[in-house]
Amino acid sequence: MLACAEAGADVVDVAVDSMAGMTSQPSMGAMVACAKGTKLDTANFGPVDCLNTRLFLDGPKIAEEFEVELERGKTLHIKALALGDLNKAGQREVFFELNGQLRSVLVKDTLAMKEMKFHPKAQKSVKGQVGAPMPGKVLELKVEVGSKVVKGQPLCVLSAMKMETVVNSPLAGTVKALHVTVDSSLEGDDLILEIEE
Repeated sequence: MLACAEAGADVVDVAVDSMAGMTSQPSMGAMVACAKGTKLDTANFGPVDCLNTRLFLDGPKIAEEFEVELERGKTLHIKALALGDLNKAGQREVFFELNGQLRSVLVKDTLAMKEMKFHPKAQKSVKGQVGAPMPGKVLELKVEVGSKVVKGQPLCVLSAMKMETVVNSPLAGTVKALHVTVDSSLEGDDLILEIEE
């Protein structure tokens, strides 16, 4: 099971410890124990064994109320309220009530992150990598892979806030790789292309 999770499985079917001997699923406690010390260690999340299986695997539905008994006499009353929009880091703000108090927390949306495309950044230490000088949209590419360029030659045109910026070649060489297309949206320092001397 641990090998499946490390290979990228999102969900592992487990049983509550007390029921594991009567099913084909491994116990939740065994899964937690075998993940100890790995990047899948649930110690960062507190006592997850207090959650029922559906809440543990799927999370609560919006407007759903549930209780989590941490120990006898310590019960948390939780109501899921709303999910915020996905930010550029692949996180959503989750709004909820905890014992009647409004709270929010940023949570990684692993499903959405699989669909997000993260553009590589130009590394200043690598001489032939050309990055975007500012956030913007690619209006025009003036070179293609294999093109010979001279220092100062225009490579592409970016548009940001109704202003156009020409990105020029920092050195002479041959375009080895293009990492953008026309209409690509870029952040500052996103890798545009690579030049080989």
